[in-house]
Amino acid sequence: MNGSRIATPNRILNYHKVDTKKEVGITVVHPKAFRKQVEYLVRKGYKFVTLSELFFDNNEKTIAITFDDGYLDIYVYAFPILQEFGIPATVFIITSAIGKSNDWDANLLGIKFQHLGYDEINNLIEAGWEIGSHGNSHDCLRNATDGKLADDIGISKEILEERFDVKINFFSAPFGKVDNNMLSICKKSGYLGCCGFYPMKLLTSIANSVFVPRLGVYMGETKKSVERKISSNYNTLKWQAIKQNFINFWNNGTIIAKKF
Repeated sequence: MNGSRIATPNRILNYHKVDTKKEVGITVVHPKAFRKQVEYLVRKGYKFVTLSELFFDNNEKTIAITFDDGYLDIYVYAFPILQEFGIPATVFIITSAIGKSNDWDANLLGIKFQHLGYDEINNLIEAGWEIGSHGNSHDCLRNATDGKLADDIGISKEILEERFDVKINFFSAPFGKVDNNMLSICKKSGYLGCCGFYPMKLLTSIANSVFVPRLGVYMGETKKSVERKISSNYNTLKWQAIKQNFINFWNNGTIIAKKF
C-alpha cells in the first residue's frame, strides 16, 4: 500500500452490538437506531470505506464503521442495513471466541451474546468487509508482559490470516486501552495500526504512527451526536473524547470482574 496515513483520525465510528436484545450496560445499539444513524450520515454526504481504505484516504467526508468483539448480531442486524446502502465495514474478531458465546465477558445477570462463526465471517469478507484482530483472549493488554502481547497481538493475527486467507492490517485493543509497548508490538507484528479509544492523555503522551484513535457509539445516541463524533472541530471532538473517557472508566469494573 502506498499513501499517507489517516489525516483526521476522528473519522472512525466504533460499535459493539447492534441487537434487539438488552443488556446491563450501554454497548447495545438497537437496529432501528443504527439504521437511522446510517441513513442520516448517508444523507449528509459521507462516504463509507473499510479501515484499510480509510488509512490512505484524506477526504474528510470519508469515514469508516468498525465493530469490536465480532458478535453474531452484527451479521443478523447491522450487515443487512449496511448492504442496502452498499457500505462495507471492519469487524474485529476475538480468535478464541469464534462461534462461541461471550464467556470472556462479565455477563452481568447472566446475559450472554453469541459471536460470529466461521461461515458468517467468510460471508462478510466476500461482501467486501474487512476483518481485524481483537486479540485471542479479550484480556486488557495495557501493561501486559511481552509474552502475553505476542500471543494476543501476533499469534491472533497469524490465526486469522491463515484461517481466512486475508491480510490483517489492524489490531483493536481490548477495552480501548493502549500503551507504547503494545503499539511497538503491533508495529513489529506487521499491523498498519492499533485502534484504541480517545483518552486525552494519550493524544499528548503517545507519539506513535501506529496509534489509531476512535470514538464509540452507544445506546441512546442521537443522529447528531453520532455526527459530532466525526467532527473536525477541536472543541466538539474534545467533549466527545471526555464523554468517551467517562464511559471507558466503567470498563474497569469489567476488567476487575474478569480476574475473579
